[in-house]
Amino acid sequence: NRAGNDERRTRLVNQDRVNLVHDGKAVTALRHVFQAILHVVAQVVKAQFVVRRVGDVAFVGGLALGRALPELGAYWRQRELRAGLVAELATRLSSALEEDKDVCIVSHCIGSVLVYEALCSVEADHGRLNLWVTMGSPLASNAVRHRLFREVPKFPHNVIAWRNISAEDDYVCHDKTVVDDYRVMLSERVIADISDHTIYNLAIRYGRSDPHHSAGYLAHPRTVSFLSDWLKSASDTS
Repeated sequence: NRAGNDERRTRLVNQDRVNLVHDGKAVTALRHVFQAILHVVAQVVKAQFVVRRVGDVAFVGGLALGRALPELGAYWRQRELRAGLVAELATRLSSALEEDKDVCIVSHCIGSVLVYEALCSVEADHGRLNLWVTMGSPLASNAVRHRLFREVPKFPHNVIAWRNISAEDDYVCHDKTVVDDYRVMLSERVIADISDHTIYNLAIRYGRSDPHHSAGYLAHPRTVSFLSDWLKSASDTS
């Protein structure tokens, strides 16, 4: 287990929006990151994904995770939409990799499940993803893993490094380590490195703590360091 507890904290305040309390270096790095990151996951999901709360159908694999995250239950149920989202992302990713571009994907919450499935459908000979960052991800959950392993009987073969970031008290990533669950990817040498990192997400929305908020994850120095290192590496090789 390579999980580490990172106590370098980021402060956020939110009423109708999240305002970042920052230092200049972090915001400069983030500004470049936001320009460079592939935004298709958030755009497609927000534009097309319909969430319906229907009684206990929100439960996933008998766990309360589904009730806390009804979007995940809807993601499993809406098979046609799910397949379309996976195909859309896989097509865009394949195109970028075939052009030999340095590619990084940052995924939050169920976006990481979508990215996982898309990566599994991209052929290894199309190229390799330089960096995959997952934030507040349910991929380590037993229910999610069992469902993925049953429906997607293979692992991604095209990722160089996977950085999993989980916040204390984030209900979605109650299991905060993916290294132990996806260790076979290392043993089969389909990925070079997987690491887990625990942080404090101090995002506040409407006066209440929200350790799952994506802005708190993105603004955290640990996330910024991963992305700025990737940007520097991509710049050095271009």
